[in-house]
Amino acid sequence: MSIETFSVIIPAYNAAAYIGEAIESALSQDGFTPEIIVVNDGSTDSTADVAGSFGSRVTLINTPNCGVAAARNCGLQIASGIYLAFLDADDFWLKAKLKVQAMKLSKGFTMVYSNRYNIGEIGDLPELQSEVVTMVEGDIWDNLLLGNMITASSVVVKREIINALGGFREHLPPCEDWDLWLRIAAKNVIGYCPEPLVKYRLHAEGISKNYLKMNRSRQKVITSVLDSERGHTLSTVRMRRMMAAAWSSSAWEAARGRDMKQSLLFYANAMLAWPFDGCRWYDLARVICGRV
Repeated sequence: MSIETFSVIIPAYNAAAYIGEAIESALSQDGFTPEIIVVNDGSTDSTADVAGSFGSRVTLINTPNCGVAAARNCGLQIASGIYLAFLDADDFWLKAKLKVQAMKLSKGFTMVYSNRYNIGEIGDLPELQSEVVTMVEGDIWDNLLLGNMITASSVVVKREIINALGGFREHLPPCEDWDLWLRIAAKNVIGYCPEPLVKYRLHAEGISKNYLKMNRSRQKVITSVLDSERGHTLSTVRMRRMMAAAWSSSAWEAARGRDMKQSLLFYANAMLAWPFDGCRWYDLARVICGRV
């Protein structure tokens, strides 16, 4: 692969405190000089100034605030690389990221994701994502149905694949990435790098504020899956397990947001869909006992 194989799309909204580190990590990749596209999504802080300070090494696009999906799609329209890499403005990459993933892409995968380090306000989460989430490669569509284990900042994917699918669906934030990975995985084999190649920043207030929006978005993604060609082949058991997993994720997020009533309602929906998961009953007991 040539050093200009990759286009990196960085959507940014009020990210002045972090975006410099993100851009620097993309510019410092071993063996690659990727095209860097920053889409400033209507920021009211100095995000544009920080991105602009990198000069000609970064293409800066300023847009009205339309959300992360629209910002990524805006970057997609001008990207020239064979492969796209996504990087959220508050995350950053390890120096070997693109080099390691390029080796994986050379084995025939159309999309590759990686393990990650959790940083920031991680609470009781472990440092490595793989300690609590099962990460797989190949035909991962069935695994993705049960939840999104793919970190957007870890993804590299053939640009032609995303173009053919029409990019991110802008009515689906904050689950627009899960939706796109599902649509890609439905017809492509996906590669996985067990090395943590991304540092992913968590913000505690994000969960407490967005659990209702997350739930609505998850339900829309499920509807899209069920309406898809491959979704029509799902067994009743698989469909019910998918629905239960989505409700359960929303329930746990509501509990973390201290909305116990909403959490219990979400758990009730999860149990109605699939009551045969012992771990889910354990999580429900923790919520009832206030051990969240």
